[in-house]
Amino acid sequence: MIHILQIITLSGGIIELMFAGAQLAVPSRSSYNLLLAGMCLFLGGYLIPCGLPAFHDGPIALSSFRISFTICMLSGHLVAPFAYLCYKTIVDESFEATGRLVLFFLPSFFAGFLLFIYGTSLPEMRGTAIELEDYLYSNHWPYLILPVTSIASSILFAFEIMMTIRRQRKKNGMRNQTIRMMNIFLGIFIPIMVIWGLVFFMDSPARGKAFVHALIALYFVGIYIVSERYSLLFHPAVRSTKANRSGLSAFEMEQGLRNLAKAMEENKRYLEPELTVKDLASSVGVTPHQLSELINRSMGCNFAQYVNRCRIEESKKRLLAEDPDSVLTIALESGFNSSSAFYRTFKQHTGSTPKDYVKERRGR
Repeated sequence: MIHILQIITLSGGIIELMFAGAQLAVPSRSSYNLLLAGMCLFLGGYLIPCGLPAFHDGPIALSSFRISFTICMLSGHLVAPFAYLCYKTIVDESFEATGRLVLFFLPSFFAGFLLFIYGTSLPEMRGTAIELEDYLYSNHWPYLILPVTSIASSILFAFEIMMTIRRQRKKNGMRNQTIRMMNIFLGIFIPIMVIWGLVFFMDSPARGKAFVHALIALYFVGIYIVSERYSLLFHPAVRSTKANRSGLSAFEMEQGLRNLAKAMEENKRYLEPELTVKDLASSVGVTPHQLSELINRSMGCNFAQYVNRCRIEESKKRLLAEDPDSVLTIALESGFNSSSAFYRTFKQHTGSTPKDYVKERRGR
């Protein structure tokens, strides 16, 4: 069972390194991408050494183990501040990445340095990775500093982010979908950290940690997959210095545009003759007012003009088909209620009637 958990952990660590590379490869990287890459990098640096014993479980020297163990623990300790700053960038548009952020990481490096110095005084011995880890925890309390403080800081950071979400929701009305998913992520994360803390009260903390490491690997990989599916996290955050009258943060503006494109280009909601701003807003995941502001800012027109633009583009494709239907049929199938509304709107957009448009295009 331990070997299976270690393989899951190792696989999760490798995937996290791939995620880090993907964020570094994003064109025009923002501070958000760099913070996310840092989180994935150190998470991979933590999980991979924890999973390697699945392929080498023989005796090793304590001097070698304590070095890799210290680096592993330091990497894990750095995940919490990186994750906190990533979440902070998402939920708080006023938050800016500055040089002062290095203060978040100094405690981790300081603790890791002291632990490394302390380890030089330990006597030499040999044993498996699990045996040596249990020995360090049970006989040398300084080795509990990094994991215990990492657990405590992770829980504190998670609660602080939840409070930030609540403040931002009152301030500018964050989308319910965003709030719900982020609260679910944090709600799962906190119990995992609590379980991680409890394993140090076991007779063999190292064996208990193998289970927690597998949970952490599955958790973070799961977040990435779910976020890609719902376009919530792990995408370049678009920052804006302009006042946002719609109440949507810059991050939510980007996600709103993604959902709007899906609703109109993939699902073709504009083909519905009775489509209202309320109906479309429900599909996009924003309020009607926010959708109107989103369309106005990104498309330079109002809701009705945007929907008619999509319908006219659809009608153009149908008119130029090899065996087109009648103009009335095309008008109705493109989302218009009547031929008169279609003719009027078509001429506004193209400057000609449907018949003249077809002649002009086919005459080229």
